[in-house]
Amino acid sequence: MPSQQAQTLKDDIKPLEKYLQKELQEKYPGLKVESFVAVKYMGLIAGMKAGTVDVSFLAPFSYLLSRRDTERINVPTKPLLRTIRFGKNSYRAQILASRSSNIKSIKDLKGKMFAFTDPASTSGFLYPQITLLAEGVDYRTDLKNYAMLGSHDNVVQGIYRGEWDAGATYEDARKNFVYDFENIAPGFKVELTFTNMEQICADTFLYDTVEKNFWDILMRYQSPIVDSIAQEITPSLKNMEVGNEATIKTICGLTKIKILEKWNGEIFQLALTTPIPNDIVAARGDLNGNLMEEIKKVFIELPEKNNKIFEILNNIYSIEGFEKTNHEDFLELKMLAEKSGLL
Repeated sequence: MPSQQAQTLKDDIKPLEKYLQKELQEKYPGLKVESFVAVKYMGLIAGMKAGTVDVSFLAPFSYLLSRRDTERINVPTKPLLRTIRFGKNSYRAQILASRSSNIKSIKDLKGKMFAFTDPASTSGFLYPQITLLAEGVDYRTDLKNYAMLGSHDNVVQGIYRGEWDAGATYEDARKNFVYDFENIAPGFKVELTFTNMEQICADTFLYDTVEKNFWDILMRYQSPIVDSIAQEITPSLKNMEVGNEATIKTICGLTKIKILEKWNGEIFQLALTTPIPNDIVAARGDLNGNLMEEIKKVFIELPEKNNKIFEILNNIYSIEGFEKTNHEDFLELKMLAEKSGLL
């Protein structure tokens, strides 16, 4: 999966590389697995076509581009698995805008500076530009300027620094920055007071009363306990003001919540697109069919067979699991891309 932090992630996924090699060698002795993290999707697409990449994580639109290019040489890229995130096999792209930009609607983007991620990105380009066009904004003619910044993180950072008025990312790329820049997204500082705290929470919260930040965006927290509490209390926090209190039953027991601070966020979500199929694991078309099936099996069984290795994917890419997929699952997306003149 492409990233501007390719070298860092390459080191992070080394344990996964070794695990895959070990598992696959049980049926294919001598097989070597070598992983790398691309900087851009176009590099992966070219590698699949040239036969130098056997298996790849691809965004849905990137998969369609790879499929188109490899069909021309009669070895069409084959989708093997679709990822599961937040319990779903689909996600949405979002249009983000700076709160200082005076943008209130998509139509207000006319004459503004807009950042996309990559021309082969489903959520960083394809779906957002369709969403803009549906509201009468053509990125090629109606914006003051636009650019492809290479990654979702770059788009968020560019908007936060004031270099761009708005931009497109997956929902919700702001989560990568909330611990460094708490005001980047809408959130709350909350006082939590636990009555007879459940033992399961004792290692996470050392005291009966603690202060914690929560954000009103789609995200997972670093601790599973905090993540559960966030899901339980955020609906109430949305309807509360600073100083308000409420008592809620949470995973930690009876919990009194009090809002100490509340902020709107420097970057707000202007719009969401229609659902997009999650990214996939794809293989080059002439890879051994039995090997493809074994690769599917290894990934699907990974959470149960080696949760420590699976946590690498979960921590880096928020992947919660895998399900089998096929080309037919992407025909609607293919039609949208063709209608937009992008495929």
